[in-house]
Amino acid sequence: MADFDPFAFYRTLLFVFLSVYTVLTLVSGALRLWALLRGQSTTKRFVRLYLSYQLVSIRVRTFWRELLQIGLLLAMLVGIAALHRMV
Repeated sequence: MADFDPFAFYRTLLFVFLSVYTVLTLVSGALRLWALLRGQSTTKRFVRLYLSYQLVSIRVRTFWRELLQIGLLLAMLVGIAALHRMV
């Protein structure tokens, strides 16, 4: 019991709760969107077609700066986590 670190326990517990909350929120939103767009009405069909067109027409060239920023921030996060484990 001498090796118990309350901060590590809190961090792990927070990570678990936030991960579960994120997954449940994303699944709930996806199910609501699926339920909203399911059906045979003309309006819902046009919305499905529009959404599929928008997903297909996304160009990487438009978002290259944002993608680069996300990659750099992710690399920094991984580096900080690796340095944290070394200490």
